[in-house]
Amino acid sequence: MDAYNEVFSVGTKFDKQGQFYDHPLLEGSHFNMSDLKSSKSRREMFAPFLSKASVTRGEPLIQTTIMKFIDILREYGKNNRVVDITRGYHSLTTDVIMNYGWQRASGALDFPDFSYPSVVYTNHFLVSMVVLRTFHGVFGFMAGLALQFPILAKWNKMFAAGLHLRAQAQDLLLDAINRPKLTRQQHPSLFDLVLQPDPKTGLPAPSINDLTAETLAFLVAGEGSPANTLIHGTFHILSNPQIKSRLQRELSSAIPDGCQMPSADTLEKLPYLRAVVKESLRFSHGAPGRLPRVVPSSGATLCGQYIPPGTLVSLSHYVYNTDSSIFPDPATFRPERWLGDDLHLDRHLVSFSRGSRGCIGIK
Repeated sequence: MDAYNEVFSVGTKFDKQGQFYDHPLLEGSHFNMSDLKSSKSRREMFAPFLSKASVTRGEPLIQTTIMKFIDILREYGKNNRVVDITRGYHSLTTDVIMNYGWQRASGALDFPDFSYPSVVYTNHFLVSMVVLRTFHGVFGFMAGLALQFPILAKWNKMFAAGLHLRAQAQDLLLDAINRPKLTRQQHPSLFDLVLQPDPKTGLPAPSINDLTAETLAFLVAGEGSPANTLIHGTFHILSNPQIKSRLQRELSSAIPDGCQMPSADTLEKLPYLRAVVKESLRFSHGAPGRLPRVVPSSGATLCGQYIPPGTLVSLSHYVYNTDSSIFPDPATFRPERWLGDDLHLDRHLVSFSRGSRGCIGIK
């Protein structure tokens, strides 16, 4: 864990390995930027939108979307219909990120059986990121060709998904640029703040291409990661009657009528719910696989071993989230580990990554 904390620290000198993170469709986004200095200035532009105060202001939009999803599930229950909860959660998070980020209804929850096209495309796009990291040279070249000649995407689902999502991202961006300026009382969209940067910061507005890439990054991350956490949590809750019963009792005390959605502040104070959420995050891991970084010019000593400058070192969230010395019996979904004297475990949960290059949305 000491090695992880050094590599993924605030102000880290370990840059991302460019080739590994260089996705053609995300070129120009903070996600693709290898060095800390470049990404830091871009992340600072989005910070006000992702602040606690901003999220609280947008809470009614989020609550309305969640209640709509719950009503749909109730209809499934009344008719004894099987529901694909995986697509359901992805549809929910798509509508949430669209409503919160752009005040624009995507209508994902309105599609029969949660068949919204972008939900399907996002899964293919995420697969493309894994393939790109493994076969960067060939796949990167082909992805670049697909960008130049979109007709090629007809023969590959991953390329088709990328082009569809990029077109959607550009549409959202142009809509934000062209619509009337919001009043102070209205919740700003993701780019209302970025397109009109605070002069005090001295940061120029990014280019249209860069903002299109940023939009795509936020869409994919804002839809995929929360949905995966919900999927893992739901599976394990339903697989364990004791966990389900205890969670239901706690939620019933906070939501007596089962209809009125409590505030996020109220939900955050429910200890067992918090524990279930943390355990769900531990199982979902955030970014899967290795995360390579470049050892700085000064070299580094990790785990007692000197590593020369320029060496690639890779660490994985999975390894740390399943470390039995920190999380005993790591393969067991046990929310109780986060209660009582085990509160110190918070600093070992790395699903959002850590430091200056950690998840931009974690607060």
